Amino acid sequence: MAMNRRTLLTSAALAGAGALMARSPIGARAQEQTDVIVLGAGLSGLHAAGLLEEVGKRVLVLEGRDRVGGKILTYEVNGGHGELGGQSMGAGYGRAIDAAERNNVELYNYLPRFMNAGAPELVLDGKVIAKDTWENSPLNPFTAPYQAAMPWDVAPRVIAEGNPLRDSGDWVEPASFKHDTSLHAFLTKQGMTDAQIDLAYDTIVGYGTSAHDVSALMMFFVDAWNRMQQQVAPISYGARQGNSKITEAMAASLSSEPRLGQEVVAIESTSDGVDVRCRDGSRYSARAAICTFPFSTLRNVHVSPVLIGAQRMAVQTLPFMKITMVVIEAKSPYWEKDGLNPSMWTDGPIGTLTALRYGESDDEVTALTAWARGNTADYLDRLGPKATKELVVREIEAIRPAAKGQVKAVHVHSWGLDPFSAGDWAVFAPGQVAAFVNDMAKPHGNLFFCGEHTAKVNRGMEGALESAERAVFEAIEII
Repeated sequence: MAMNRRTLLTSAALAGAGALMARSPIGARAQEQTDVIVLGAGLSGLHAAGLLEEVGKRVLVLEGRDRVGGKILTYEVNGGHGELGGQSMGAGYGRAIDAAERNNVELYNYLPRFMNAGAPELVLDGKVIAKDTWENSPLNPFTAPYQAAMPWDVAPRVIAEGNPLRDSGDWVEPASFKHDTSLHAFLTKQGMTDAQIDLAYDTIVGYGTSAHDVSALMMFFVDAWNRMQQQVAPISYGARQGNSKITEAMAASLSSEPRLGQEVVAIESTSDGVDVRCRDGSRYSARAAICTFPFSTLRNVHVSPVLIGAQRMAVQTLPFMKITMVVIEAKSPYWEKDGLNPSMWTDGPIGTLTALRYGESDDEVTALTAWARGNTADYLDRLGPKATKELVVREIEAIRPAAKGQVKAVHVHSWGLDPFSAGDWAVFAPGQVAAFVNDMAKPHGNLFFCGEHTAKVNRGMEGALESAERAVFEAIEII
């Protein structure tokens, strides 16, 4: 359920302004004091900072990177753009849409141009398999009613048909915890064989590294959330010049610019406030702090007093998805020569190859992006950027001879190797939802937590904003 913005502002306005901290962080005098320190300048942090400023609080945003946006990251290529982070906003992304509109960022619905582009080519064992031959192909392990379905459609269909959740928020209810088993166990119970699961899920994973290490309950949550988006309207919004325009505008609207290059190494929550120390020696104090860090990086920050119990377990063990993306320029539309779709779904090291259509016309392909996930992303990360670019070009040219000499890999981005994310979206392993989902974001003294991984009703960009509102509600009680 969405937070009521009017209620938030009214409640906060009634809270008295807190006195500034006078004590020092981690045993030394702080260089600066403020009302609230927000750790991280991604969507969650910027939204939290904006809400706090609207009710008169002094806010300092600290960001370790040299840019704002967190996991929202637009790149420019071939006169157009693409997204390395948050891709799109569905019709039910009320908070995200509002954030764009309030900051005068133009949105447009690009779903029609992608839908009209058709399904990607299926590539197995390095060869393109014609869609009209797939049903009877010797490589097709599926049986009725899924025999004619493409591999990427099978697991989502089985999950949707067996999903016990009526609402996306039901996954955190104790009554749902009996479903917190592995996705593999669920798919097997639905009658799928190991060979079917391997092709339908493990070949290109959406979460984790295989169906064995992801919670079926989390996948039910994802399905319920996606279903809700479709029920609102079949829409995929994006910012006209890239989604980074949204976070850049949010940052520019703050009274104080976020401090970049401030890598937090220690957070001390005391009886009357919070002290923060950064790697460069900078020290800050406030009545409260809101931490947006994914647990994959928070586990490397010294938190005092130490987190305990289920919350500590969450910070130390919650996995985050490994994603490595390669941006590719096409020197010519080689797909017109071979008559195939430029996008591909493969069982090889390039994973999925997606044609981007952010140009002036619906038919224009501005670039291609290869997505490697899970263990495949780890493999590319071990190769390094130069060898990864060479491998991706070699693979495309081998699969599509018409692409010979026509493709150039221009950029590699690994979310797994990013020191400030160490992965992309959160992945709940079997048993982890029941173990800590309702405890992982509880306040720790005057330290509060948000971020997409702590959202309980929404996912993606909307989840990040939802979690920020909860954290602000909690923080204004003490400031």
